[in-house]
Amino acid sequence: MVAGRLIVDMSGSAVSHHEAELRELRRELGRLRAENARLARLVGLVGPRPLPDEAARSPLFGGLPGAVNRSSSKADKVTFFRHLFAGHAQPASGSIGNLIALPLQGKCRKQGATVFLDLATLEPHEDQFGYLSHVECLTPKQVADRAEAMRPLTVGPGARRLHASGATRMHPPAPAVIRARLGAGVSLERAGLPPALLRSLEHAASLHNPEFYKREKRRLSTYGVPRFVRCYHEDLEWLHLPRGLREVVQDLVLQAVSRLEITDDRPERPLHDFSFNAQLLPAQQRALDAILEHELGVLVAPPGAGKTVVGCAPIAKTGLPTLVLVDRTALLDQWRGQVETLLGVKPGQLGGGRRRRSGLVDLASLQTLARRDDLAELLADYGLVIADECHHLPAATLERAVRQLPTRRWLGLTATPYRRRSSFPAQWGPERAEHVAAPTVGGLARLRPGAPHP
Repeated sequence: MVAGRLIVDMSGSAVSHHEAELRELRRELGRLRAENARLARLVGLVGPRPLPDEAARSPLFGGLPGAVNRSSSKADKVTFFRHLFAGHAQPASGSIGNLIALPLQGKCRKQGATVFLDLATLEPHEDQFGYLSHVECLTPKQVADRAEAMRPLTVGPGARRLHASGATRMHPPAPAVIRARLGAGVSLERAGLPPALLRSLEHAASLHNPEFYKREKRRLSTYGVPRFVRCYHEDLEWLHLPRGLREVVQDLVLQAVSRLEITDDRPERPLHDFSFNAQLLPAQQRALDAILEHELGVLVAPPGAGKTVVGCAPIAKTGLPTLVLVDRTALLDQWRGQVETLLGVKPGQLGGGRRRRSGLVDLASLQTLARRDDLAELLADYGLVIADECHHLPAATLERAVRQLPTRRWLGLTATPYRRRSSFPAQWGPERAEHVAAPTVGGLARLRPGAPHP
C-alpha cells in the first residue's frame, strides 16, 4: 500500500510531441495534473489515503493501448511510457529511490522545472498555487475501479486483435493490397500501413521483459532495462517480423479489411528418398500428422515421449535436406544414433569435434553456429530445420544463428515451452501438437523388421 501520487515517467523530454496521448490519459483517468520536472513527467493526484501498489502500476500502461498505438517515438514505439509507479512507494533497501523532483522546488522552479502544466497547452499555469487549490483528488477506489476496467496491453503472438487508438478520430484505412515477402522472416511494405495496423504488428512481435517487472517491483532502477523485448526491426521501406508470426500477420491484415500479397523468396530444395524404419504409436502418429499440415510449428511432449523419433519422421515424409539443431553434445550423439537407425543414413555434424556435412541430414551445435559469421551461406541448402530443446533458442547468441535462414519448414521440439524472455513462438510458430503421452516400458515406437539396431 502506498500513498501520494501516481507518476508516469515518459521516455525522454518529448512531451510536446505526444499531446494526443496526454489527452487520452486525461480522458481515461479524469483528474490529472502535469508537472514539468527535469525529465517531463505527468502526475495524477491520488489523495492522502493508501493506494494498492498493484493499482498504481496498472492503469496507464496496461490500460491505454490507444496511447501506445499512437506513439511516434522512433527509438521505441512500444514503450511510450517507460514507467508508472507511486511517487511515495517504499524504495528497496540500499536504493536511493526514484529521484522524482519535488513540485515547486525553489531552484528548479526558477529554471521552469517542477512546475505544473496546463494539459491543453503544456505550458506552466500562471498561478501555480491557485491551480492546485482547485485540483480534485481521485480516491483509491476510483483509481482501482478504472484500472480494473481498462483492458491490458497484449503483446506477443497472442496479440491477434486490431485495436484502433481512442486518442484520435482519424483512422486512415489500410491499402487494398499489402505487399509482403517471405524469406528468413515476414517483411511487410510500410508504405500506406495505418498506425493501428503498424502498432498491432509491432505488439505481436514484442514480448514482456520479466527482468524489467522484477526490478520495478523491487523499486530498483530500470535504466537500460527495456519493458519489452523487440523481436522485429524496420527500415524506411519494410517492417521485418519473425517467421513464426505469418498467421498472426494474415489475421491482422484481414481485420484491417485488406489483402496480403505474398512473394515467396524461399528457395526450393531437391527432394531425397528416405526410409523410415519404425512404426509410430497412435499418439505419436497424431502428432506427426498435425506437424505435417503446417510449415512451422512446435511439438511439446514430456521427456521419454519419443520426440527424437517423431522428429525423424518428417525428414522421411518430406524428403527435404534437413538440419537438426541441438544445444548439448549428448544430444548430438543421441540424434546421430537415431538418424542412422531410423533413416538409414549417416548424418554430417558441425560441433562436438566434427566439421563434416553430408547435405542430406546434418546435425549442428547451436554454440558452434553462434560463433560463425557466414551462416547465411553455410546453411542455405536446407529445406527443413529441426531444433531439439527449442526453448533454448531465445538466447541472443543462439537466436542469431536461425534468424538468417530462409528455410521453408521449421519444427521445434521441447518439453518446456515457456521460458523467461522466451521468443520461440515468434521464430518457430505456434504449438501444433502437445502432451504426447509418455510411453510405458516397451511402449516406444517399434522398429520395423530388418531395421538396423543402434
